[in-house]
Amino acid sequence: MLKMDKTTKKGCFLLLLQRLKLVKDVLGFSNVQLAECAGCSSSHISKIFSGKREFRENGAGAEHLTIALIEYAKKNGRMQELCALCGGDEEVFSPQELLLWLCGEGSVTNSVFSETVDKASVTRLFSERFDRITQELDLSNIRLSKLMNVDASLISRFRNGKRSPQKNAEFMQLLCEVLTQRMHATQSHEVIAELVGCDVSQTQTAEFVHILEKWFFAKRGEKQKTTHTYDYLKMFLPLSQLPVDEMLVKLSEYVEKEKTSTYWGLDGMRNAILRLLTEAAMQGDGEIYMYADQSLQWLLADEEVLHMWYLCCSLCISRGVKLIVIHDINRKIHEMANAMQIWVPLFMTGHVEPYYCTLNRGSRFTHMLFLRPNHAALSSLHVHGTNSNHFYDYIQDAKKLNVLYSEFKALLANSEKLVQVFAQDNMRKYYSILKDAMAQTQNSLALLDAPPSVTVPDDILHEMFERSQMSLEERELILSMRKNTYENLQNGSITELFELPDKQKVKDGQLYLCLGSSLHHGGPGYSVSEYRRHIENIIRLCETDDNYNCCVLSKSPFPGMRIILTDSCAVIIRLHKPYTAFLVENPFFTKSFAVLLHNFYEQNTVPRERTVALLKKHLEDLAE
Repeated sequence: MLKMDKTTKKGCFLLLLQRLKLVKDVLGFSNVQLAECAGCSSSHISKIFSGKREFRENGAGAEHLTIALIEYAKKNGRMQELCALCGGDEEVFSPQELLLWLCGEGSVTNSVFSETVDKASVTRLFSERFDRITQELDLSNIRLSKLMNVDASLISRFRNGKRSPQKNAEFMQLLCEVLTQRMHATQSHEVIAELVGCDVSQTQTAEFVHILEKWFFAKRGEKQKTTHTYDYLKMFLPLSQLPVDEMLVKLSEYVEKEKTSTYWGLDGMRNAILRLLTEAAMQGDGEIYMYADQSLQWLLADEEVLHMWYLCCSLCISRGVKLIVIHDINRKIHEMANAMQIWVPLFMTGHVEPYYCTLNRGSRFTHMLFLRPNHAALSSLHVHGTNSNHFYDYIQDAKKLNVLYSEFKALLANSEKLVQVFAQDNMRKYYSILKDAMAQTQNSLALLDAPPSVTVPDDILHEMFERSQMSLEERELILSMRKNTYENLQNGSITELFELPDKQKVKDGQLYLCLGSSLHHGGPGYSVSEYRRHIENIIRLCETDDNYNCCVLSKSPFPGMRIILTDSCAVIIRLHKPYTAFLVENPFFTKSFAVLLHNFYEQNTVPRERTVALLKKHLEDLAE
């Protein structure tokens, strides 16, 4: 038997890893799913696919793996794709043939590979979107199958990613027609418009069926929306930059023109809300109580209204007014995610008290109550879906205000705090909650201000610890998060969105380690060589571990803060004084944050190869 030199052996090993990843892309399995077929642990599978465990061609492990791959392909209807990739005959393709192909025999033609991988990725993407839109429209497999007059098992296969209908097929036409009819019946136009990425007005046209079909097959990251997360946030000014005096003069003139006791329709409601906020800002101090369970499209659909609303709220806060808000959790998840993106910057001021009501809301009537005790209130009660034609009472009568204040207090008594706030002098409980949450998390998602500490090589991290003034608790938290991160890479997934720093900042020694959910300000500083090794480690993870996902941002949608999501909580860190951690444990709101960040990830993500190329270019720029 010929002996291979080290270079040849390494080349064969890299070819094996490359082909294993091609098979994984085509079949679309997770480590856990393949481990179940192979009868081993998911960590064992992860080590094979990342190259951490040796794969011997004549070993028992290789035989078990190829048997498991074929078993998974047969079980999930993917044998045709697997054989197209390997050049085998579907009827007689064996584990031995697959093993020989993995170890270098045969080839992968570009056309077969591209066609197969494209088909697999289209199927997965169709499945994700099919599941999301049917959830939004409250359509179970059985209910949708009855509406389409097809078998429920077919719907199940589409939802689970086992099948994908062809573009322009008769089935797609029928599916989009049924979904459109369901949207009209449930009055879900705003939510579906947001999901699909079109204007609400387009959902009312006959063209929408074709828009919907196009959305199902649009490539990930393909932009259709006219307004995105970043478009909303770029117009938000920090409180320190608000032209307070100038705004007060302009808004006071506006309020004088708009005074009336009854406001009609959505435009009237918007004017009434701006009036109430402006009058509160002009007087300063005090409180505003807010509750509304009607659709948020009155706010989200018009950028000018959204901008004015945000500025008025910010102006109130800068003038010492506290906002006490009861959020309605009986909303569609994407509507709540949009609400979160405009509330988060206001939460960070520390002058908003957010709650959520624990009582169930009926579906017959919707309510609105914005109240300034002893001054004014905006109140409305109307049949669900009729708010565009309803009237809104602007109340200033003292007796009525007292009644409304008592009613709001009764609602508040049945509400719970949405956010726990932890300052630097109250970290023990915060670290305890977060360590428990991380220990139970399999999939984590983070929006960071710099490359994350969990991906720093061990020796560099310990050297940086020695140079820092961090407490033992903070060090333990970071080490605990690192441990959980690498466990997640074996059993779940890690997704991180972050900005790359300016190269001059790195060279000048002004870049500090991003400490994730720790409140230690600044963190230990990098040397240029330490930073280079950190980025090289991220590149290695991108190239070798399919469970690690990173997205390099040109600009964060939430400047001055970090957001870390676990399976059970969301953490928002304010990166300016007073340094504060905001912890959300309500499952619905945690999911809303997850949807928000996942949407932002989808809008900004690029193929792994391009991410790696971008990181390598960043290292080249540092060397100049």
